[in-house]
Order: sequence, then structure tokens, then C-alpha cells
Amino acid sequence: MKRILALFLCSGLALAQFPISESFMNSSAPGWVIGGDAQLTSGNPDPVGQGWLRLTNNTNNQKGYAYYDTAFPSSLGVRLEFDFLAWGGSGGNRGADGISVFLFDGSTSNFQIGDFGGALGYCQGYAGNPGGLRNAYVGIAFDEWGNFSNPGDRCPNGGPGQRPDSVAIRGPGNGNTGYAYLTGTGNRLDGTSLVGTSIDYESPASKRPKSSDYYRRARVDLLPVGGVYQITVYLATSQSGIFTQVLGPYTMPSPPPPTLKIGFAGSTGGSTNYHEIRNLSITTLTVPADLKVTKTGPATAAPGGSISYTVTVQNVGPNPLSGASFSDTVPAAITGVNWSCAGSGGASCASASGSGNAISTTLNLPLGSSVTFTIMGTVSPSAAGQTLTNTASAYPPANYGDTNPADNSSSASTQVGGFIVSGRVYQDLQPNGVREPSEDWSGGPTVYVKLLQGSSVAAVQTVGSGMGAYSFANVLPGSYTLILDDNPSTSDLTPTPPAGWLFVNPAGSRSLSVGTSSIGGQDFGLFNGSRVSGRVFYDDGEAGGTANNALQDGGERGVPSVTVSANQGPNTRTALTDTSGDYTLWLPASLFSTGNLTLSHPQNPATGSNVGGSSASLASSFADPAARQRTLTFVSGQSYAGYNFGVVREGRLYPSGSGQAPSPGTITYSHFYRPGTLGTVTLSQSGGGFTYQARLDANCNGQFDPGEAFQSLPFSFSVGSSWPREADGSLRACALELRVIIPAGKPQGSIDLVQLGSVLVWASNPSVTDSRTLTDTTTVQAPGELTLSKQVRNCGALTNPNGSCSASFATSISGKPGEVLEYCIAYRNQGTQAVTQVVITDPIPFFSAYVTGSLRLNGTILTDGADADAGEVSSGLVVVRVGSVSAGGQGEVCYRVKIL
Repeated sequence: MKRILALFLCSGLALAQFPISESFMNSSAPGWVIGGDAQLTSGNPDPVGQGWLRLTNNTNNQKGYAYYDTAFPSSLGVRLEFDFLAWGGSGGNRGADGISVFLFDGSTSNFQIGDFGGALGYCQGYAGNPGGLRNAYVGIAFDEWGNFSNPGDRCPNGGPGQRPDSVAIRGPGNGNTGYAYLTGTGNRLDGTSLVGTSIDYESPASKRPKSSDYYRRARVDLLPVGGVYQITVYLATSQSGIFTQVLGPYTMPSPPPPTLKIGFAGSTGGSTNYHEIRNLSITTLTVPADLKVTKTGPATAAPGGSISYTVTVQNVGPNPLSGASFSDTVPAAITGVNWSCAGSGGASCASASGSGNAISTTLNLPLGSSVTFTIMGTVSPSAAGQTLTNTASAYPPANYGDTNPADNSSSASTQVGGFIVSGRVYQDLQPNGVREPSEDWSGGPTVYVKLLQGSSVAAVQTVGSGMGAYSFANVLPGSYTLILDDNPSTSDLTPTPPAGWLFVNPAGSRSLSVGTSSIGGQDFGLFNGSRVSGRVFYDDGEAGGTANNALQDGGERGVPSVTVSANQGPNTRTALTDTSGDYTLWLPASLFSTGNLTLSHPQNPATGSNVGGSSASLASSFADPAARQRTLTFVSGQSYAGYNFGVVREGRLYPSGSGQAPSPGTITYSHFYRPGTLGTVTLSQSGGGFTYQARLDANCNGQFDPGEAFQSLPFSFSVGSSWPREADGSLRACALELRVIIPAGKPQGSIDLVQLGSVLVWASNPSVTDSRTLTDTTTVQAPGELTLSKQVRNCGALTNPNGSCSASFATSISGKPGEVLEYCIAYRNQGTQAVTQVVITDPIPFFSAYVTGSLRLNGTILTDGADADAGEVSSGLVVVRVGSVSAGGQGEVCYRVKIL
């Protein structure tokens, strides 16, 4: 049987130990472990210094080995070249068995060779044998006899059958498991350009043939590709001949262990050969890699502004890379540099972040992964006008060669200028002073935005119909003014809108300060049409004002939430007054044409209107429609200011009342009068057969003072500047009582109905009167005498205003803001007959507020609203419907207030 030399690679040889060169011509081979039937022939049988590594003698069933006992990382590419000689065979024209090169796990400490014969020192042999090469990764055979490919022999795990004079590869194995056939040539290197070539010297020989007669040199390349080895085998058949590829490149189906060791084996079986190796060299191969660097940065930057670069380093393939280098020297004109690095796809950076302009780190990049650097800094103000070029580079680690070095570096160039000032000219359709996404300058006339520094125009931008965008580039730090104009003249510094247009926001100019960044959003909103503005105010003489003169003076207040309309035929625009009573109407030229239009509002009563505080037009009567209107002549592009309207509140006389009293007798009805404005009021009686008298709490202090006695009707009083007002400025409602005197002899059940009227003649405009009425109904009842008495006590500053109170009642007390007062009105029927339909009313004192839930009738709590029970508190008046009070009957109504 021919013998095969098995070539194995072992991971574990340190990179610093490459290259390895060993002639095996001497009597020792440092670093190599030689065993089995192998020996060095220097001095026996060859002359000293002219020997070979003889793996087997020309003897049956031999196996010998030699391996380098230092591991190397399996990430390295390795090239082995060696002379081999198989000769003196005993099997006719063919010897046996062959030579193998093998790689095994570099961590293996108890080396064991495989079987002899066709196993070539790699495979496990027949059943029961001690097993194959321990922790084997790959075996590459130069097979003379052919049984390395024969599953029927000592390599039972797969194969096409016996293939003499072939090169074959088997995979990983250990003990009696594995060593699968992977690939190989045909018989006598069939399938290669060396077809017909033998592996061994096939002529009978008693001594070693000369190199000129027979020469074989092998080259085995083991190249990491994608985490596994790619194996290519070459053969040279003459000393001056070239290497011819005979197998591969073949990619191993599984990755190697982290480290490997390299060795050789040879074996014989029933047939024999001498198997010898000489002139071995082991070098590293350049492992293919492809790093791609992509750098992006801004095309322009402003001095003093921030700048950011993004650098992506990709491992395009075909191998994972550990310890790739990255560098980026950021230009000195960029200060305060900080950077960070983030990986994806399992990639990582030796340094995840750092600072300074000299960036340098290493990268771990699995196949297909990438890292991204984010580099940030500040452009020095001194860099204005310069072009900053920033270049980043990445390279594979040592012993890796980049297949596309053109993309290992990437640069980004940034032109440093001044800052950019930009904005939009737009048609503000609302208008609201804010540019909406749909608002641009489509359909607008050509306008010009001028950039002023001091009193000089630095640049002019023309803005035609369209999107309305403009920008000024290379603006240096400083203070500037932007103006919008209808012409490009650099001598005209006055903002002017185009004809038919108005400025909305801003009013034609913007001031800005350019510092350390570009400034955007410098928008100019214009409106195509006209603007009308003014105020609706209470013309009621507050705080020294002159009432009813259609002019806002003194402390007269604006009226909020009044709808002001502009009408021209069917076309209308409206606006609500704000909290100050001001309104602005925007009238588009697309809706209104040149000519008259009418301004109006619905507020009643109106005192009239004015324009800019003059040209007042007064109401001619109460609720005069003309007083709520004003006419102006519309021209597009004009601004009409100061179209003001005066209004007052309506007066009130309330509530109507009804009651019962005996004949003869009296009954008093409690009312309130609230004037709408200043003037003179006359109270008068209409109807009624009884005698009626009235009195007014003229100072609205909640009680009738001695000088406020009942008077016969009619009588008049003045509503002047001293009339008390509420917090909202309205004139206060003051108590008014109507006393009915029932003469004797009126039959029980008879009714007398009177209408009490008030007529307010407006101060400053006596042609306008405000008339109000109420009706009191009195029913004569059976004789009865109902008496009332009222007392008050100060309960102090109660936390719970309805809590218990131990103070004593009196007819007169003092108090201060925050304290709670309790009033009680006692009633008694001292007559001989029941009094029916008794209603007790009491006005809540001024400068106090009713305490909700405190109203009681004879100790029973009453609700405050106008509902089914007897109590009601409304418009500052307490009303309790007592109903019938029997002869001698009595009761009490109580409630509380808090002093303001």
C-alpha cells in the first residue's frame, strides 16, 4: 500500500514567531516534537548537515510525525511550503501510503497520532484502534496509495473510494469520531492541470533519486475568510518550475478553535516508501479584509457655532476584524472636541468616548458590523473664511490586507463663513401674526428685504411671488435690522408695504443680534386689504368721566366680548373685543371693494360713536340703531384706527311684589333700583287707589338713614358720580321701598294694583331716557297685626361660616373684613285674625357676601335657590315666603353674611 503524508495546521503559533524556516538537514530541529517512526537523517544515514526529516522508513506498518509545539491564533493566514520525497517503494511502480499536513487544537497537551496505512497518521483506523489525531481540525493528504479517500480502509467517514496519487482533505475529529472526507482530486491528480502526475517516485530505487530526476514541492495556503479557513493546495514538479494549483480554494465547513498547531505525518502499510520532508517554511499570509469609511459633515459652518461630524466604519468583509485602527485628527480650528463611538451588529470600540482633536482608538468589527463616531466641537471665530477639511481613516490589523484601500479614508470639507439669517415673506390670511404651514407669498407682488447694519444697507434680497423664502449668507456677528420695502434702493431705509397691503407682524422691521449661530424664522406677514380698529367702552362716567357723550374719558372701561361687524352689501367680517374692549377687523381686498362700508355692533343701549376721540355722534333716543353704527370709505391698503363705540348698561327696577294687609293698615314692598348710567331719575305711580309713598337708600349702605324718609310720588333724585359702583364698574343697585297705606273700610279680599315707574334722563344727552316699571299687588285681608324686629350678632372669623356662634344679638354692632355676621328677623301676629301670604324680604348689606346654606326659617335650613321651599337668595335680596301666621303666631328668619 502506498503511504500518504498528512499535513495538519495547529492554531497557537504566536505571531512574533513567524516566519518559521526549518531545513531539517541538521541533527536537531528546535521547537519541533518528532515521534513515532520519524527521525532526522543528518549523520545517519546521510552526511551531517545534508539530512531530511524522514517520517517512515521503507518498512511495513510505520507511522511517524513531527509537529511544531507552539500555537498560533487561528485568525492568521498561514502559508506552508516544503519539499517532500516518497521513494524506494515496495509495491511495484507504486509505494505506500503517503504524507499528511495537519492542524489540531493549540491547547492540546497530550498529543496522539492517528493510525498507519491509509489513515496517514490522521484518521482513526479500524474499529478498536486507539483513534485518530487528537483534537484534529483538518488533514491535507498527499496520498500515494489512495486509501485516504477510501471509506473501506482506515478513514471510514466518507469518501469516493481509493484514489491513488491524489490530494485530499478531511475535516475535524477526535478519537474514533469525525475525520469526514471533505474534498479531493481524482486519480493521478485527475481534474487538475497536472493530470497523470504521480505523488511519489515510482521507479525502483535503492537510493534517493536526484532532484533533477524527481522533484516535488508543496504549497498549502490557509486563509481565514468569514471566520473559517479557505484552503488552497499547490504543487511544483521541478526546481525551477512554478506552483500549479491542484486543489481549492476550499472553504472549511466549521470554524477552527482559537489557536492551532501545525504538524506532519507519514505512514506505510502492506506496501512501503521512504517518506521525507525538507526545506520547510511557514509564513503568514495577508488575510483579506475590506474596511469602508464614510464621513459626513456640514458643507458650511458659522464662526463660533457648533459643528458635528458623523463617521461610519463598516467591515464589508470577508473576515471579522479585531484590533482595527481608527484615527481622525480634527482641525485645530475646531475647539472643545468631544466624540463618542457606538457599535452595531456586535461591533465595539476600545474607547467609547473621548475628547481632544487627536482621535485614535481600535475597533472590533464582526463581519458585516459597523461603528459610528459622532464628533462634536465649536468652530473658532478665527476660522471665518477658511475651508476646514477633516479626514478619518481606518485600517485592518497587522497581517490583514484591505482589498479596497481607496475607501479606507473619508473626508468632509466645511466652508466657514458668517451666519445665515433667513425667513419668509408670507400672506397672513387669518391674519394672526403667525405663519401657518399653508401661508406663503404666492400671488404676492415683488418685495425687497434689506439687511441694515447701523444706517447702511449691507445686502438686499428680492422676494418674488412664490414661497417667499429669503436668506442672507455670511452674516458676521453683530446687531442688525431687517426691513421690508417696496423698492430695492439702498438709500431708502423706511419700511413700506406694497400698494394695497398692510404689515401684520412685524410692522415692517425686525431687530436682531447675530452671535454664535444662524438665525431663522425672521418672517414678515402682510395682509392684502385694510384694517379697522377701535374700542367699545362703557360710556357711564366712571372715575370722573363724562357720561353718555360717546367719548371715553375718566376711568370708563372697555367692554369685552362684543361682536363688531363690517358690512358692505352681502360681505361681512366680524371681530370680538378683547378684555380692554379693543377690536381689530381685517378686511380682505378679495371681499371688499373701494367704497362705503358700515361698522356696527349689537350692544344696547348705545350712546354713540367717535373717530379717534373726536367727531362724536350721539344717540337720539334709547336703543337708537344709528348709535351702534359708523360708516367709512374702504380703500385697500389703508389702516383705519380709532373707530370707537360707547355703550351703557340698562337700568333695572325690580322685583314686583304682592302682599296682604288689613283695612285700615300698611304694607311695605322692598325693591331695588340700579341705574345704567348717570342722569336724573323720576319715580312715579301709575294706577292704584290706595296711598303710595317711596323712599330710596340713596347711598346704598344697606339701610335707610334718617334723611331717607318716605316721600309722596312722584319724586326725583340724581344719579351722579358719587353713586356707588360694583367691582366691575357697574352702578350699584340701591334699596327702594314702596309703602302702601290702606284706608279704613276696604272690604276683605279687595285688591289694589299699582305700577311703579322710573325714568332716567341721561346726563349730557337729555334726549335719551331709560324707562323701567314694576307692579305691586296688595290684597286686603282680615284684621291682623304683624310686627317685625331685626337683630344682628358678630360671630367672628369662623373657619366654617355655618359653624356654631355664641355671640349675643344686638341692634347695632361693629365688624371688620373676614368676620361673619348673623341677622335674625323676628315676626309676630298681634292681631285677632290670621295673616296670610306673609313674605319677608331683606336686602343683603353692601360690602358683604351671603354665606351659602345659612338661610333658616324657625331653625329649618332653606335652600338658596328659587325652588319649591320657602327660601330664595337672589340679586342681593333674601326672600322667605312664610305663608300664614295665625293670631298670636310668631317665628324667626335668620341668615349669615361675611364682611368683605
